[in-house]
Amino acid sequence: MVICDNTLMQVLIVSSAFSFEADNIDFSKNLPLDQQADFDVTIVRVQDLAIRICSEPDKTSIKLSDGRDIADFDFVFVKRSASSNYYYAQVCSLYLKQRGVKFINSELETFSNISVNKIVDHLLFSLYEFKIPDTYIVSDYSIGAVESQYSAELKFPMVLKSSIGSKGRDNYLVSNFDEVRNIVNNDPMDYLLQPFIENEYDYRLIVLGYKLKLVIKRTRISNDTHMNNTSQGAKAELVDCEELDPVIKDLAESVAAKLKREIAGVDIMIAKDSSELILLEVNRPPQIETGTFVTEKCRVLADYIREVVAHG
Repeated sequence: MVICDNTLMQVLIVSSAFSFEADNIDFSKNLPLDQQADFDVTIVRVQDLAIRICSEPDKTSIKLSDGRDIADFDFVFVKRSASSNYYYAQVCSLYLKQRGVKFINSELETFSNISVNKIVDHLLFSLYEFKIPDTYIVSDYSIGAVESQYSAELKFPMVLKSSIGSKGRDNYLVSNFDEVRNIVNNDPMDYLLQPFIENEYDYRLIVLGYKLKLVIKRTRISNDTHMNNTSQGAKAELVDCEELDPVIKDLAESVAAKLKREIAGVDIMIAKDSSELILLEVNRPPQIETGTFVTEKCRVLADYIREVVAHG
């Protein structure tokens, strides 16, 4: 942890603006001179933060480019925004609450199970201590901070995927940070950078009302891709729910319940070397009307609707 000057109150303002000029937010400059000396104010754009999300919440970090963590400050003002980077502010608020740091706007963390993309999802996975790959959030804004703060621990090959991607789109296997930089600069958006974990297949588990209803095993049939998505040509087969390892079933139902998602497509992978269960994503909606086994998926959804109407 960075040691700060104890004679001043260390205040961090996390701006939602894309330029500091657009948001004149250093409140201390407007105080009488004798009160300005009480505060040491740092301002950072939310999208410039270097974010690492791990299975163990204590290993998750959100850093400024100078290496300080946002949890090192006495007080953090997270500027709320209705713009496309709102979810960054939500991630900061959830993280600060977990670390016990005083902050505003606390309204952001009250919607702790409302997630608009995979970035917030992964922080929630971490807070609930589900096993996930170490995840670094990369964008054209934050790539420099991520490289300076975390490059020493990045082990390639890694997977770089869009925070809003689906069906295997915008999902790349990268062998070095130069490749990451080229992709991010050529197609600017928010990405998740994760270690590539050797595997033979994964599961898409359809969970309705927090109960497992359908299991699809997905196996890639080509060495030209690292993905098991059926949208990218993987082989799909149904697995009887009763024959599935109960640990996998429990994980799928637990994560859906924690995130309060009554309908979810939970993706779980088994690491080839360690046999660990790795939580990849919790999709909503989980391609019920498209993709493979449409009839079977629609049937379990219809059965669930009938059950809800009949029993409430």
